[in-house]
Amino acid sequence: MPTDDWQRIYEDERPSFAKQSITFSLVAQTYDVVIDPSNPNAMVVRWAFHKWIWPIELVERKDKHHRISGMAVPNEPILKDHAWFELWLDASPKIVYWGDRVVIRTDYPTDA
Repeated sequence: MPTDDWQRIYEDERPSFAKQSITFSLVAQTYDVVIDPSNPNAMVVRWAFHKWIWPIELVERKDKHHRISGMAVPNEPILKDHAWFELWLDASPKIVYWGDRVVIRTDYPTDA
């Protein structure tokens, strides 16, 4: 039984958020995440001149907030290993990286 009131958005539904590009802090550098509801199965991650596509496994909604989750592939300097990610689109956006049931780290937008 779920312990929170997040509702899953299935593939045949369109999420209610707009296309967004968020710049996250990474030590002394930054990287961008681009999320587009017209492409519900993947998000784009950019660092310097590199671009990766991370698959989205789950999109959830709670009121006007969204949580987008999937598997992040290793791509230094962002990640050294595979990790589960949760991108939170709410009043305080963030991206949380999970290892084996442990939070590896949480990144926040550069303007936070």
